[in-house]
Amino acid sequence: MKQKKSNIFNRILCTLGAGSVLAAVFGAAVMAQEPATAPLTANESITVTAPEAPETPDAAWCASRICIGWVRTGIDEIDADSERGVTEMARMAYNGGSVVNIKTDDVFAVDLETDDISTLAFLYYPVTEDVPVLSDDSRARLQNFMDNDGVVMIDTRGAAEFWPASFGFQNITGKLNLRPLTPLTPDHALSRSYYMLPGTLPGTKEDCPTMVEQPGEEGSETITSVIIGDCNWGGAWAATTLQDGSKSREMALRGGTNIINYVLTGNYKADQVHLKTWLERLDPVLR
Repeated sequence: MKQKKSNIFNRILCTLGAGSVLAAVFGAAVMAQEPATAPLTANESITVTAPEAPETPDAAWCASRICIGWVRTGIDEIDADSERGVTEMARMAYNGGSVVNIKTDDVFAVDLETDDISTLAFLYYPVTEDVPVLSDDSRARLQNFMDNDGVVMIDTRGAAEFWPASFGFQNITGKLNLRPLTPLTPDHALSRSYYMLPGTLPGTKEDCPTMVEQPGEEGSETITSVIIGDCNWGGAWAATTLQDGSKSREMALRGGTNIINYVLTGNYKADQVHLKTWLERLDPVLR
């Protein structure tokens, strides 16, 4: 499998393309040769109109932002939880310590059949028995997303027994090119990217088992592109299944903060796994 690097700057450069970069440089040179405009008088002012956010992920919009999304299922209850939940998760991530401010306009509802998801960094995908099976085109779009640094979180929302043979796994991962799935552990960078979590990403159930794509070899920049659980994360983030202000919801949002930080920074905290060994080796030196 091609190695994937969690580098948000590469993502932005790839989104802009070489043509856009050259155009920007050329445009700056032309502007530098133009005469300066006359200063404003006391009665003059400049009106700046903020660009209107697109309805679907847009390369120009997301080039200077970190965009995330959730998959629209057509089921009102699920979509309402996803919209509010992912927005709340992003808000908590920023307030709690994520390195980038993700605004409401940077959270998109997407249709895997028609929308371009290549400019997103993270995608929440709720799956139940009522959600249609992916078409070959949609599955190819999802595969391309993961092959280019995207992280997808598949949530069967407490509707299926959590085993790899369940419909959630088969309908989504059946034809995807994934590394083996393995239980999330406390040593995984996802468990410690901001908050220290005990090897689960709390959802409606705090101890909900979480499966992840097996990370790359130790020291590599290959990240986990798939997170799967039967946890109803969307309902927990949206305070639909958990009470707003409760400790359980706080823990669910902390898990969301870890996800955002992991999506943006990858395995940079994985070396903390060896902190104990480092301290033991330094002990004789420090004495």
